Amino acid sequence: MGFRLFENKKPSFNDIFRDVMVLFVILMFLGFIFLLIPPHGDSRVKRIKAEADISAMEIAIAMYQTDMEGYFGNYSGIIGDISSPDPLYIGLVSPNDILKAQPNFKHWYGPYIKNIPKDPWGEYYYYTNNKADIDGTNKQVGVPRGEQVPDSPYYLYSKGKDKLTGLGHNKDDITSWDMDKHWRQ
Repeated sequence: MGFRLFENKKPSFNDIFRDVMVLFVILMFLGFIFLLIPPHGDSRVKRIKAEADISAMEIAIAMYQTDMEGYFGNYSGIIGDISSPDPLYIGLVSPNDILKAQPNFKHWYGPYIKNIPKDPWGEYYYYTNNKADIDGTNKQVGVPRGEQVPDSPYYLYSKGKDKLTGLGHNKDDITSWDMDKHWRQ
């Protein structure tokens, strides 16, 4: 008896089961390989998400400023921490008794934004109205040599992928004053 390429014999259950299992193992192996390979656009997608978040917060701040005729005083720090609400969270999302006691609260028509998210890397966004925090004088954010920070009533930023900020750690920071820097590269 020899090898027959085309047998007219009906495949048994064991033959079919074996073929299906081999196919299943091959598909599982290919799926595992694709899970190990990070998508090429992952960092770009996260950067775009951070830029969209900052733009949404800028719109909310502009609406708040129009209604309340001002910004958030001299506040500098993280925004969106619900455990210890900051002035931006209170003013943009959920007013507290202190804000309600202000004489111009009757002009508050918020909430101006549904919530203040964390950045795509799991960190809080930052707000400051002090340009010295941005241009490196206070060594909080810092900008690369030769770049100018425009005058603005406030500045929003994310620390980016490396979760570090300050002089020497700002190449991946997403900032409200220079969101197009990544597109120029």
